[in-house]
Amino acid sequence: MRTQPWAKGQPLDLLLADDDEDTRFIVKRALAKLGAAVHVHEAANGEEALTLLRERRVDAILTDYRMPLATGVEVLCFARHAQPHAKRILMSGTLEEAVLREAALPACLDFCFEKPMQREEWMKLLRLGLEIET
Repeated sequence: MRTQPWAKGQPLDLLLADDDEDTRFIVKRALAKLGAAVHVHEAANGEEALTLLRERRVDAILTDYRMPLATGVEVLCFARHAQPHAKRILMSGTLEEAVLREAALPACLDFCFEKPMQREEWMKLLRLGLEIET
């Protein structure tokens, strides 16, 4: 079982990977609204996400499925081995059965959800997926 230092009042180190700058902004804003102590490390594509995972320890990864240079599933599967303690969350504009099957077969994700959504939905899903206590 992975430990969750943010549940003990410690800041959460989150890798946020999405090629859509607006989505990254919305997620950061939703986290701020939750009042969560989060250090967000942003990646604008899959290769940046992989580089960040090689260079720093994170508590959680929130990644889009479709990104340039590496998919979110590739990022999460790498993280499964490089940082097995980290919570792994996939978001996608379309949660097609093939996407879920690709992610679930190697058991590389803990939680997934479909976007876009309203701010309240973001807050609810981030709280649930990251297990943030408010």
